[in-house]
Amino acid sequence: NVFGREFLLPRENVRKLFVQDGQSAQDIAAELGLPIGLVQQQLAAALLLPHMPDVDEDGQKPEKPGLDPSQVLAAEHTGTPLLVEAGPGTGKTRTLIARIEHLLGKRVPAPSILVLTFSNKAAAEIRERVAASMPAAAAELWAGTFHAFGLELVRKFGHLDNIKQPVRLLDQADQLVLLERDLPNLGLDHYLRLHEPLMELKHIVSAISRAKDEVFSPAKYIAAAAEMQRVAKTEEERLKADKAAEVARVYTYYENQMRSDGVVDFADLINRPI
Repeated sequence: NVFGREFLLPRENVRKLFVQDGQSAQDIAAELGLPIGLVQQQLAAALLLPHMPDVDEDGQKPEKPGLDPSQVLAAEHTGTPLLVEAGPGTGKTRTLIARIEHLLGKRVPAPSILVLTFSNKAAAEIRERVAASMPAAAAELWAGTFHAFGLELVRKFGHLDNIKQPVRLLDQADQLVLLERDLPNLGLDHYLRLHEPLMELKHIVSAISRAKDEVFSPAKYIAAAAEMQRVAKTEEERLKADKAAEVARVYTYYENQMRSDGVVDFADLINRPI
């Protein structure tokens, strides 16, 4: 839509018609045969957004917006691992791109650069912006989400951990089927209601997924549940501990079956590579 508006009515054109020629939005829309909403949007962009000229007063292309001192430190740090905490809107993507440019400038081989993000959108933006200035490097470095990278590792090296190839990734329906096929032997009590066992199994599957996301093994889950049972004092605490113990038993069964079948679930795309 943005491209379509700019194609039909470039911002520079509408700025000239409005500022220099003194035409109103209605005049411009009538003259060019365009919807009034489109004209108003282009006027807002032309008049309210910062004007970025193609060249400066010396005929040179303007430099890209720079980094602030903290971003420079993050982009150019060398020698040791570095953890940077940055909230929304603090320029994380811009800093990552500057980091890539810095590494390439230091002759770090592009295929050795790995860029992991939380969203496909951020990964695509990084690839596009790097490709605009360094097309050859953009094709060689790896940029994508944590789960996409995990899937690539599992596909390439999963056979070393007895994961069958091609990789079969279970969705929630598959996970429930895996548990349902041996439901009577899962030892369920608190999580089993005969009139809605599927709903209860979904709660257990969610708990298992959270544990895997935290790289919390079945053995650790069993130990944690046992400690909860040991220190429980109230009825509510005992009930919570008993439920945790029940999840731990199912988690152990579930993980053994997954590994026996040589398959993985979505959480395994992080858990198994680690």
